[in-house]
Amino acid sequence: MKGTCKRILVLALGLALSVTSVAAGNTESSAKVKLSKTKYTLRIGKTLKLKVKGTKKKIKWISSKKKVATVSQKGVVKAKKAGKTTITAKIGKKKLRCKITVTKKADSGKSDNKSNNDNNNKNTDANKSNAELAKSLSVKAEQAADGSVLFSIKNNNNITINYASLTAKWKDVNGNEKSKILNVYFLPAGKTCYLAAKHSTQRDSNYVESYIKQNMSTMTYSTITVNKNYKETKDMTSTAGIAAPTLGVTNHYAYVMIENKSTITYDYLDMTMAMYNAAGQLMSVETQDFTQDEDPYLSAKGKAGFVYDFPFDDVKKEYWNISSYKTLYVMLRSKVK
Repeated sequence: MKGTCKRILVLALGLALSVTSVAAGNTESSAKVKLSKTKYTLRIGKTLKLKVKGTKKKIKWISSKKKVATVSQKGVVKAKKAGKTTITAKIGKKKLRCKITVTKKADSGKSDNKSNNDNNNKNTDANKSNAELAKSLSVKAEQAADGSVLFSIKNNNNITINYASLTAKWKDVNGNEKSKILNVYFLPAGKTCYLAAKHSTQRDSNYVESYIKQNMSTMTYSTITVNKNYKETKDMTSTAGIAAPTLGVTNHYAYVMIENKSTITYDYLDMTMAMYNAAGQLMSVETQDFTQDEDPYLSAKGKAGFVYDFPFDDVKKEYWNISSYKTLYVMLRSKVK
């Protein structure tokens, strides 16, 4: 009897230990099952690969708002529209969740360092001297068929350049050195402005002939300077009420009309126009700048018109064939009072 009781007791203890052991095993296994992320922010169009760790069981992926973000059955989340959604990984009866925020801005999971670096760069650039800022302006020169030159000036700094001046230089038909200063105002970080210069300021028919026949030298630039403390005028280009420029052509010249629907009068108005032939070759380019003391300028509720002559070949006695034209640069400024 005692032996029987001992055997029953041993079996009971063994069963209890076995049950305890299994239960403990299940608890440990359950604790290891987790989602690689529980919260994340994505930019529209970006993706995120979610993973479930600690299980080899089949996983069903679900998005609470598919218009905001979708999820594939491999756990790949794709941001579709700004908003918030919850991605659920279902393993049997267990559910793991990740809250997803979709934004138009850079995703927070990857942009913190970039944002900090950008801020550091801005602070660094703000402390640079004018000479150092000038070194980060890149300049390209493109010679048009009529001898005019299109200068593109890009700001590679992380701050807006309030003012810069570029000195263009060339030689005239007699070999004399000539130069002209081109002014750049309020050039934002990463942006490019376009300014034109001509070998001659003459607007008569001899201009084209003198360039073609007497082979005037290629125009380059010698220096570019920066004044980050420039405060004489303020940038008004993005002011509401300025209609998009209207382009037209008549009697061998192109014209641009800008309408000011606001009640603000602009003291300075600069615009660069480029003309191209059917093959896309740059034929002529010109920058016109006006102040309030000249006509036209952009007054409140007014309009300003710009005229750009087609190049004229005095040898063939004909205007060049211009197939297309466009405005490359518009700058509106007002005096600081």
